[in-house]
Amino acid sequence: MKKEIIFIMLLIISLTANAQKTSNILLGRWLIIKTISTNPNYRLNKKESKQFVGDTITFLSNRIIAPRNKTFYGGCNSPIYKFKTVNALKYYDNDRAYLKLIECKTTNIEIIETSCGLPFASIRVIGKNDIDIGVDSYRYFLRKIDPKN
Repeated sequence: MKKEIIFIMLLIISLTANAQKTSNILLGRWLIIKTISTNPNYRLNKKESKQFVGDTITFLSNRIIAPRNKTFYGGCNSPIYKFKTVNALKYYDNDRAYLKLIECKTTNIEIIETSCGLPFASIRVIGKNDIDIGVDSYRYFLRKIDPKN
């Protein structure tokens, strides 16, 4: 009986911690602050680098709301969020130049995978209030609009 109670308590603690982690990290409104090209043979011109700056993306538990265009497609319905922490160097196939390009300064990074397609398939947590998402050879850097949420 004691083992069952302990197991149930651990399960509840685990679920609560994961729920808090999800709401603290991703859910809320995010502002696109920068766009870069990850293709070393192609640099964005000024117009391309500013194309989506100022647009917002909102992550809700049941929906991702984004601009309706050929890059973000208006978002995604019913995303399933999965969180994992990975070694950055291994995750990016030992490509130190790429890590520098995307401004990764930590050994381990948190990746949030969703059940959505690109560009929301994999979201990298840069900092407490900063994330980036990618599609094709572009990375979009976002900052949380209201970090209290």
